[in-house]
Formats: sequence, C-alpha cells, structure tokens
Amino acid sequence: MQRNAPYYPVTRDEITSIPLRSRLFALTIVLLLIAASRIVRLDSHQLHPDEVWSVWQTFGTVGQIVQWTPYDWTPLFYLIIGAWRIFVGIHPVSLMMLTVLVFTITTAILYRLVRHLYSHQAGLIAMLVFGALGYDIYLSLFVRSHIFVLMLSVLSLWLAVRYFKHPTRTRAIWLGLSLACMLYMHISAIFGIVTIGLFMAILYPRRVKYWILPTIITAVLIVPVLLQKLAIATSRASVTAPYYENKDFLATLIQLLLDIWHDFAGYNLSLWAAFLVIAGVLIVQRWRMQGRAVGLLFWMLSPALFLFVAPLVDAFHTRHLPWITVGVAIWIGWGFSYLPRAANLGVSLVLVAVMFGPVPIDERYLIRPPVTSTFNDLAHNARWGDVVVVDPNSSEVGPDEWDYYVQVYFPKGLTFVTNPAGYRRVWYVFDAAKQDATLKESVQAKRVPEMILGKQTFTVQLYEAPPDVEGVLFENGMRFHGAELIEQEGPTLARRTGESFHMRLWWSIDQAQQLDYSVGTYVTGANGTIAQFDGPPQVNGDPRETSRWVTGRYYIEEREIEMPYPTYDRHLSLYMGVYQWQTPQVRLAAPGENKDNLLFLQPIEIKHWLTPP
Repeated sequence: MQRNAPYYPVTRDEITSIPLRSRLFALTIVLLLIAASRIVRLDSHQLHPDEVWSVWQTFGTVGQIVQWTPYDWTPLFYLIIGAWRIFVGIHPVSLMMLTVLVFTITTAILYRLVRHLYSHQAGLIAMLVFGALGYDIYLSLFVRSHIFVLMLSVLSLWLAVRYFKHPTRTRAIWLGLSLACMLYMHISAIFGIVTIGLFMAILYPRRVKYWILPTIITAVLIVPVLLQKLAIATSRASVTAPYYENKDFLATLIQLLLDIWHDFAGYNLSLWAAFLVIAGVLIVQRWRMQGRAVGLLFWMLSPALFLFVAPLVDAFHTRHLPWITVGVAIWIGWGFSYLPRAANLGVSLVLVAVMFGPVPIDERYLIRPPVTSTFNDLAHNARWGDVVVVDPNSSEVGPDEWDYYVQVYFPKGLTFVTNPAGYRRVWYVFDAAKQDATLKESVQAKRVPEMILGKQTFTVQLYEAPPDVEGVLFENGMRFHGAELIEQEGPTLARRTGESFHMRLWWSIDQAQQLDYSVGTYVTGANGTIAQFDGPPQVNGDPRETSRWVTGRYYIEEREIEMPYPTYDRHLSLYMGVYQWQTPQVRLAAPGENKDNLLFLQPIEIKHWLTPP
C-alpha cells in the first residue's frame, strides 16, 4: 500500500452501501442536536468584558473599526462582528447565534474531512465528539475571534488534505487564502498554521515540496500583519524573559498544560481520557496507519511545544489553542469507527448526553458575577421613573459595559443619579464588600429594601419609597401611605371579568397599637360590592398583628382580588377600610373617607363582551 495514498478503514463499497438519504438524515440529526445543545444555553451565558468590548469596538464606520483594532489583534473579526450587528442587532442572544452558526458549519466541514480520510461512521462520531467536548461548547458561545480560528483551522486542514492528494494551482490558492485568514482573525493562529504544516509533513513526508506554493501565497498575504506584530513580539521579549529564567518554569508549564486539558474536557476529564485510550488501542491494532497516528498524537500534544513561545504573543490560555479539539475528535472518531455499529450507537447516546449536560461555561479566568442576566432582570423589573445610583466603590462593570448594556436593555435610556433624594424607586448598584456608607444611608432613607439582583461584587437592589410619603392618618394612629396596582399600565386599571388583579398597600404607625386591626378592600359597582378581600394586613415576613408593629418603618402588604364572572357593571371603584376584627361593621375614621368610612383608592374599568353598550 502506498504510504501517501488515502486510506479508508472500510471499503468504498461499504460506504456507498449506506443510502444517501440515510447519511443525510443522520447528518441532519447530529447537526440539529449540536445546534440545540448550544441554543438552550444562550440565556444562561454571561458575556465576559472582552466580549462586550469586542462588540462595543464595532460601533463605528469600517475605517474606525480598523483604527480601533487593538495592537495585538487583527481586524477581520471586528469587521465581521460589525457587519453581523448591523443585520441582527446587539442583543447578546443575537450575537451568540453567530458563534453557534459558525460552530455548526465547522462541524459539517469536520465531517467532510474525516469522511474523506476515513469513513462515514468515523465522521459521525467525530462530529459528536467535537460537539460534546466541554471547551467546544463554551467556545461556540464565546463572542470572540477564536471560534472563527477554529473553523478556519478545520477548513484549512480539509483543503490541505485535498491539495496534497491532487495538487493543483487553484487548490493551492484556496489553501493559502484560508491560512492567511486564520492569522487575520487572531495573531495566535500562527500556532495553528504551524500545526497544520507539521501534521501534513508527517502525513505526506514525500510531498513536502507541495507546501511551496501555498506557503508563498500565505506569506505574501500576511506580510503586512507579520511586520506589524513582529515589532510587538520583539518588544515583549524583554518583558517575558523572566518567565523563561524562573526556576519554576517547567512546573508552571506543566500546570498550564493540565489547565488546558481540563478546560478542553470540562467536567468529564475521566470520560474523555478513557475514550482517547480506547480509540488508541483500536488504532494501534491497524499499525499500517502509523503516519496518521503519529500526526494526530503530535496534533493533540502540540500545546506542550507552543507554550514555550506563547509568552512572546501573550497566548497562555486555552482559547489560543482552539484547534487542539479537532485532533481529539478525529482520533476518537477514527478509533471508534472500528467498533460495530451497535456499540457506536451506545457511544453516540453517551456523547449526546454529555453534550446537553453541565459544562464549566466560564473559562478559568472568566469567572465573574452574572452581569448579563442581572441587566436582563433589571430591564424586566424597572419602571418608568426609576433611577440608578452606582456606588463609587463598585468597579465590576466597566464604562463600556454600561454603555453596551444600556443600549441593549434600555434603548430609550436609563437615568443615573448621584443623589437619590426625591426619587421614589432607586436601584442601588454596589459591591457587597466595599460600600460607601454615606451613599448607602442616603439610599435607604425613607425607603424599603426590595428585590436583589446579581450577587457579591455586582449587586443591584431596589429601594422603594411609598406612593404617598405623608400618607393618611387613621384615628387609631395607623398611617396609610398609598396603594399600588401592580398590573396597571394606564391611568385606569383595565380588567376582564373573572380576572384577578394584584395590589400593594403601604402602612406605618405613628404610635404603638394596642389592638389588632383588619383591612378590607372592596370593588363596588352600581349594585354595591361585587368583590372584596378582608383580613389582617398581608405582610410577608412581618407580623400580621398590628399590635406587634413598631414605629419608624414601613409595612407593605400584598393582596389579590378576583373579578366575578359575569360582571355587567363597566365602571367600578376600589375602596379600603380599617376596622377591628371583632366589630367588622365599625370602620375607623380617616380624612377623605365617604359616609361609609371607606377611602377611595382607584377606578377600575371592566371590558367584556357581556358589557352592554
């Protein structure tokens, strides 16, 4: 058998014996599963500041985007993100869908590559492995250039295999373009280009000369960026020299390698190690493929080589070596393709379960509070007229992130103040470990702490004053500070018959209460009361007995009243009265009450097809 000829673990006749429709069906199912395993995570992914900054950098013209490109990056990724946000917007889910789509395309290219080298069955397993690796799940949601580097590495490898099989000028040009695009995505892609070159040299040792034309094409295209970045690498040499001189250099390198492999595997390091060993045993049994086995082993172990020079380009992290998972997927797919199809069905089910299982969605350096979901929750709970006070000691969210998130979740703007005086609802942003005592006191003054969003270093808490700070004083010393109808969106609450509405009543006391009082809320129409809620104050977490209330604080109760069905009245009114529970017919007096000692709260409009014209 010729060493350089492509080898298939199964014959062409066996491949073509699988109907095309069956192969397409299997491929479609796998791609849908991979896409679904990412889409279900979109709401839980928290954007890292680097992701936000990458998008924020594209809020300009093409020339400005290129001008704003960081010194250690190349501009192609920013131009792609800039074009994508023009079409779909800047919402995090919209942005992450781009990376999900790119990863899905990458998986399809990987299948073509593995099927070309081995078989249909090997290609399917490689796709599932590729989609289930913990770091691939994370990377396919990470809005940075590394997902494009991964896609281009798979594409370049496929183009290289096709080119070395049948060298033509056209194939050389496409290969050179693909390799150049890798570098224009991120400078660390130079490691991926080297990996592909050495892998092909191991795979086709007698055809190394065919690299001449693609290398020339790639070199001509990347000369401008190489000249620019070479100066940066040179300037970093003196900075990184201590890294090499450190006596613990080898131990540090080993720890970095362990961290990288841990990131690749996610929570299933033992499972992936077992799969790699099993695949290796199956491959060794076909030793005639030793060139490809050695090439893939080099591919998977290449981080050990590149970390020696990584300090020159500040490429220490897993995200700078995304293509390593390609070798893992090919190795396991190739080895497991020798197993019977029944066995691989079980393996496939395990891989699908891992794909949808928990993964460490944050890379080791990316752990931070759930900033994205906190802004999303804030957008759902904030009301018109609310203000935001940011503690000066809170530094978790940078100015560019505030600018981005406000544009996403508050397109009409969000009011920021430094003095909360005079505002009823204040959202206080703080770091729980280092709050400004004076500001905190001013936020809490005459307000009640409500819901808390976020956590620890990025906490957002609502402080709310009553609707009526002065309030209405009842004869027993209870002071009513107003009512809120939660679902009300207009000047009048609109309900349907049979529908409920929620309300909040605010109370305080001017003096200690000796008795326990009840509160009645009544919906009245032309024919009297049609719905009501009577009972002690429905305060959560506080005593319902008014005799246990204390002065100097607010008590908030929540009530739900259900409209009867049918209701023929159209215009209704909501009233409230206070009474001692032993004598419900004797209500306490207060300013503004009617002849029945009821205080008018709110008009209610009933809309229903039974309502007469």
